Amino acid sequence: MPFPEWKETAATLHMWTQIVGKVRLALTPWINHSWHVTLYLTARGLTTSPIAHDSRCFEIEFDFVGQAIVIRCSDGTQRQIPLRSRSERTKGVKERTKGVKACFRHCPTKATVESKL
Repeated sequence: MPFPEWKETAATLHMWTQIVGKVRLALTPWINHSWHVTLYLTARGLTTSPIAHDSRCFEIEFDFVGQAIVIRCSDGTQRQIPLRSRSERTKGVKERTKGVKACFRHCPTKATVESKL
């Protein structure tokens, strides 16, 4: 597939993986070479695998089949953010950060996502 046809999708996915990676980086113990921020292959896409936080855990999955980012908490809480291509890069980052913050407000962790935009 020629790159121009999926350029916006690639940019969107790249930005989302950076955001999810920063969440994992902030909440997991350091392993040399940053192996603790690796995303793992699933039947539907990619996942962080469980991230322990306080007395609970959560995971963030890129569900390419359902075209969503799914945040699942160990108490059964689940939130989704649609994976959509954004043409305006800065506007897209602000919207994505708001979406991640909204998901964490409903998840029983104390994780915070700060935006300096």
